[in-house]
Order: sequence, then C-alpha cells, then structure tokens
Amino acid sequence: MPVTGVVLIQENESWLQLNGPILDLQGDLTSAHRYANWLVITIRTEKGTRRLAFIASAMDKVSWSHLNRIALSNH
Repeated sequence: MPVTGVVLIQENESWLQLNGPILDLQGDLTSAHRYANWLVITIRTEKGTRRLAFIASAMDKVSWSHLNRIALSNH
C-alpha cells in the first residue's frame, strides 16, 4: 500500500488522477461505495477498469470527508 501520493479529483466531473511511487493512473470514476471507514471506487482507464480502496485512517478527516463527498455525489 502506498504511503504517500497525490489524488486529483475533478469536482462536477467524474475524473480522477492518482500519482504516487507505486501507482500512476487516471480515468473516469464509474462507481463509488462507502463501507464504514472504507471508500471503494472503480476507475475506467485507457488500460481497463481498476478498483481501489481508501481507508479513513490514511488521511486527515477533512481530506477523507472531501474525497467521500465528491466521489459519492457523482454516484
């Protein structure tokens, strides 16, 4: 699991970019589901579909809330 990285998400659009030492992808956010302190998203990229999971403890509360609000508002 990457320890650091950057998540860029376009509000009002379903586009997401993730950059880090292990992961580098971008694409359309096709689904998002929240399970307790997990956010599971599906991204359609040029190379196919990827599913990623984020956990609340991986980021501060403001960032966690912001990511959830944007990802879940589009789906």
